[in-house]
Amino acid sequence: MFREILVRLLHDVKGAQWAIVVAGDGVPVDASSEAGVLSAETLAAEYALFVRACQRVLAKTAGGELQGFELLTDRGKVVLETLTPEYFLLMGLESQGYTGQARFEILRARSLLERELVV
Repeated sequence: MFREILVRLLHDVKGAQWAIVVAGDGVPVDASSEAGVLSAETLAAEYALFVRACQRVLAKTAGGELQGFELLTDRGKVVLETLTPEYFLLMGLESQGYTGQARFEILRARSLLERELVV
């Protein structure tokens, strides 16, 4: 079921290139992507390190719980949304992709993804 949800997200979000459900330990649960994208394992592991670093900073500064973020580079964008305390979703977009649309569609799919995670 994860794959179908991720494929639909890629279809519905303009400029989306890849989407991955990631466990907190950096292991990809499932992924979908366009051809030529880096491996899901590499993306999941590297972004999990970044997420844990952000969580440590938030904990030390009483900044609250990480809900999500957008990372903008000269080559594209990454949107992260937490699904549960142990899982998050990453979506990569081309530089002209719509992050607002990505966040909206991820939030719409969130309940379906959460149900799959607790099964």
